[in-house]
Amino acid sequence: MWEGLVEGILGATFAMGFLMFSKWGLGDVLARDWNSLLGISSWMFLSWAQIIFLLFIGITMALLGSLAVFFRTAGHSHS
Repeated sequence: MWEGLVEGILGATFAMGFLMFSKWGLGDVLARDWNSLLGISSWMFLSWAQIIFLLFIGITMALLGSLAVFFRTAGHSHS
């Protein structure tokens, strides 16, 4: 079960970090180059509350997956 918690934290954090750094790294370039085409001057990202919520969802999904595997294997070991 701890494996699911670790996987959820690492997976969700990596995904959010990748998106955040991509936004910071490419946002200014894309906003500058595409400003005339799209009419935007900056790219927005998720709020901190949304980021924390998505991290919570990722951790919860990983824990539920670990519990499902645990109960499935526990049910087979009694047979």
